[in-house]
Amino acid sequence: MSAVKKVGRASGYNEEFAALVCEEISGGASLRSICRRENMPSQNSVFSWLRRFPEFASQYTRACQARADAMAEEIIDIADDGSNDTYANEDGDVQINTDVIQRSKLRVEIRKWIMAHMSQEVWGRARTSRPRWRRNQSRD
Repeated sequence: MSAVKKVGRASGYNEEFAALVCEEISGGASLRSICRRENMPSQNSVFSWLRRFPEFASQYTRACQARADAMAEEIIDIADDGSNDTYANEDGDVQINTDVIQRSKLRVEIRKWIMAHMSQEVWGRARTSRPRWRRNQSRD
């Protein structure tokens, strides 16, 4: 009988996975979407890494700041895209598509909220407390 190798999530800290997670975050991906992928660590593993490995926590913080910058670029694209803001009804009259406009507003507002919370120094108001995983670390 041959042994069947169990394939599962990565859970132990690995610099290669840590760098990949941070690269994806820098590009705008959420940690949740990254961790849903096959063979990627779970969110709990990443949160554990943040508490246990200061170098990863620092790298992760920089990635989150870069993600906020990427979101600023997305906001410009969303705001400038009016391609679906109007449509022609069956009589040929131009109508305003309020659903699309409201969805675009929501997409902008959510990104602004996330930016303000992920990169407070640049995009938001100063917070009096630090994220849980950063509380036991010295300030950069």
